[in-house]
Amino acid sequence: MEFWAVEVKSGDVTDVKIGERKSLHLAQACLGAIDGEADEPIHLHVIVNGERFALATLYPKSLPTQEFNLVFVENFKLSHDMRNGSVHFFGTQNRQWTKSIKDSDDKEEE
Repeated sequence: MEFWAVEVKSGDVTDVKIGERKSLHLAQACLGAIDGEADEPIHLHVIVNGERFALATLYPKSLPTQEFNLVFVENFKLSHDMRNGSVHFFGTQNRQWTKSIKDSDDKEEE
């Protein structure tokens, strides 16, 4: 298990590459430095296989952090609609341990 983090700046769409035989556990998002005093809602999005999904809504003064328990096994993209500032995403990247059907059959025969 490896710690994983990425900063997504205003106007950016960040590609997240999972890697072969790995998964990514997305655990948390929090606001970085905010330019200005506004308390406008900030919408977080994830794009998987070309489809865009709402991930969470953050509020600078009342809800600057959101926890998740999401696991991705395919590459995806992260974005947000904050005008001036960044959002930090945290989690862990894990190796996937899967048995092949052939491995299972060999053990049953023994």
